[in-house]
Amino acid sequence: MSTKMNQDLTLFLAIEQLVQEKMIIHQGMRVARDVDLAELFGLDVQELREEVKQNTDRFPSDFMVRLGDGSYAFSEPGIIMLGGLLKSERAIKAHVQFIDYFVRLANESGGSIFDLIDSSKNEL
Repeated sequence: MSTKMNQDLTLFLAIEQLVQEKMIIHQGMRVARDVDLAELFGLDVQELREEVKQNTDRFPSDFMVRLGDGSYAFSEPGIIMLGGLLKSERAIKAHVQFIDYFVRLANESGGSIFDLIDSSKNEL
């Protein structure tokens, strides 16, 4: 296996490990804390928080919650959105992997990723 493939697999496994080990239940929603995601994506937590503050419209209430101490917590869709927003190399790689995975999953089931979109929830 090539070094790049090993690095990609390692990042994907790190994300999976985070989901399995560090997600907590907050207000009935499974979330990961911003400090854990910042570490995973190779950023300082303050950088991550600043990007989120500048882009709050990308995070509806089912993607992110603000915790009492001023930190953030992200649901699984929020983690994917965060990966598309952040500019670190690890975040970009993770986001590309998520997209590839979901498109491949849809194609393997005989459809398209666009077939999975709930048009009633995503009105433009």
